Amino acid sequence: MRVLAEKPWVVHLIFAFAIAIEYAVVTRLAPEAFDGWIAPELSETRLAVQMGALGAAALLSGFAGVVSVFGLTAGSLTFVRFRLKAGVPLSSNWTAVVSAGMLAMLVAGAAAVIDAVWDAKIATYLMQYCALLLIENGVRSIWLMRKLVRITTVSDRKSLSDSEG
Repeated sequence: MRVLAEKPWVVHLIFAFAIAIEYAVVTRLAPEAFDGWIAPELSETRLAVQMGALGAAALLSGFAGVVSVFGLTAGSLTFVRFRLKAGVPLSSNWTAVVSAGMLAMLVAGAAAVIDAVWDAKIATYLMQYCALLLIENGVRSIWLMRKLVRITTVSDRKSLSDSEG
């Protein structure tokens, strides 16, 4: 588990590997599995889903950026101690939440282009990867936000105690 805390990008590699295995298995055992979804008459629907995912990834990256800036700019002694104690895992997770959203945007955009000019089936697998990135990134961003809210509460209580006493 420590590897995942210090190197969150490993999760993204695991996702990519899982999707590659799925592709290999499905194309060999059930090549028609996505035929209904990749039908030409659904190209506009697929584009809408791809653009929606791109938008969701952009929103999530923005939220992740706000969470990171909130944690980086808080100047109380409680936050300073937290940042120093958390070290590499914290900085890796802050970086990961922003970069994973950007990666999801890139993947969704690539899926849209690949769907339009080359292969809707490949685009479908890219969108699965994008969905996994979005879910993981959302969970990681909320987890970080919850940690920061708890630290803010501790910091606020300390400040209030110091001002009263």
